[in-house]
Order: sequence, then C-alpha cells, then structure tokens
Amino acid sequence: MRDGSLLSRLAPLVVLAAAVAVPSQIRAVAATRGMPAPGWPAAIVPTAVLATVVLLVAWIGTLAAVRVGLRAPGLDPSGGAPALPLLARQLGWGGLAGLLVALAALPFYYGVMRPLFAPEAFEMTETVRRAMGLPARIAMGGVLEEVVFRWAALAMIAWVGMKATGGVGPGVEWTSILGAALLFGLVHLPAAARLGVRMGPALVLAGLTMNGALGVVAGWLSWHRGLVAAMAAHATVHVAWVVVEAATG
Repeated sequence: MRDGSLLSRLAPLVVLAAAVAVPSQIRAVAATRGMPAPGWPAAIVPTAVLATVVLLVAWIGTLAAVRVGLRAPGLDPSGGAPALPLLARQLGWGGLAGLLVALAALPFYYGVMRPLFAPEAFEMTETVRRAMGLPARIAMGGVLEEVVFRWAALAMIAWVGMKATGGVGPGVEWTSILGAALLFGLVHLPAAARLGVRMGPALVLAGLTMNGALGVVAGWLSWHRGLVAAMAAHATVHVAWVVVEAATG
C-alpha cells in the first residue's frame, strides 16, 4: 500500500462527509438551544477545519498502517485486485455486524439506561441526534469517526505496540482494537458536555458501553476485513437507530 494512493481515495470521501455532517450538526445544536438556524456561510470554516484535521490524522495513521500491515481493501488503488468485489464483501460483513450491534445496543440504551438518565439530558441528546438526520449521522459516524478511530488511531496504537514488543501479534492487535474503542467512547463525553448536557453516571456509562461495543466490533472488522467494513457497521447502527426512532416517535 502506498500512502498517497490511499489518501487520494480517502480525501474526497472525508471532504464530502464533513460537508454533509457539519452544517447539519450546527443547525441541530442551534435548534436544540432555541436559536435561529445559521446560514450556510457559518459552516464553511468549521467544515474546512474538520476536514483538514481528519485528513491530517488519516495521513499520519496511514504512515503507521503501512508499517503494521493494516490494509484498506478496495480503497487502496495500489492493491491490484478489483475494487468492487472487495468493497461488496466488506459491505456485507459490516452490515451484518452493525445489525447485530444495534440489536444488542439499542434495547440496552432504551430499556436499561434511559430510566437512569436525567430527563433533560435524555431529551437534549435525543433532539440533537434526531435533528441531524440520517445522512449527517452516517457522514459523521460512518465515515469521519471511522477514519479517525478505526484507521488512524488503530494503526498508531498498533505501531507503538509493535515498537514496544518487536512484532504485531494478537496482543498488539487487541490492545489496538480496545484502545481505539476506549478513545472513541471517551471522545463522545466532552462533545455531550459542550451541548450543556448534565453528565451523570448513567450517561457516561451508556456512552462508554455503547460506543465501546461498536468500537470493538468495528475495530475487529477494520483489522480483519477492511476499513469499509467498519464504516458499513457504523452506518448500519445509525440506520437501525433511525428505524427505532421512527417506531417510538
């Protein structure tokens, strides 16, 4: 895998995802706070900043991925094999895994954790998530977060583990998967706090548990099947979540 060849495929995907996710997120937060929705110029700078940061992280992660043997089948044009069959297999694996995660995580969230939330915290997080819309949720979670956590963070942790142990064995693999999943869970907490959500123990536990579970599954998929499989799993969870939201009102 050549660094530039993969980044040439990731770059337009990241830019498009940021352009879809950021304006929707800004409008959703404004609506939750009772503020008028800002016009599209307000999203230009945040979109550019996010896309730039994600691409920089992706580039650093790709440098590490080359050294630890992490691959992105179908996205890396230097791989030689036809891209479509590789992508189709990953979409199948990711879709199935994401459905299984959703079947476990969503009943846990609504059945076990929801009664423990402060009512205003639950309502605020629900409102922002629903207001973003499915395309923005897939763009932010299924694309941008997967590039950062299941590609870059996974590869960088594995590179550190390889340097520390002299190889990339199961221990380094699972340290990387679990470490990236933990980072993924933790990064959602300050994001919720910035919305003004009161960070009670139930909300912290739900965030770490649900995001951590998805992170472990998506990390395994990225390591063994490819980055697109991890993206598909994350996107499928959001699709299932929208179905549940529509059913519950």
